[in-house]
Amino acid sequence: MVKEVDGRWWYCCPRCGKKLNPLRAGAVCRGVLARCRGVRRDGSRCGWEGEMVVEPGDWTLEQPSLPA
Repeated sequence: MVKEVDGRWWYCCPRCGKKLNPLRAGAVCRGVLARCRGVRRDGSRCGWEGEMVVEPGDWTLEQPSLPA
């Protein structure tokens, strides 16, 4: 999952939302394995492991437009 945090784009854990890897403009990732070592709100470890898949259409650097 890709999120913007403090003006930078990050690949985040799909389970707990912890930032895992920063992304640059136009980044494409396939086959990159990642492991989350984040701690959930209940104190347990997340432990998500999986492949980072970032496609060009998944995210954009443009700011969302506000409704008129």
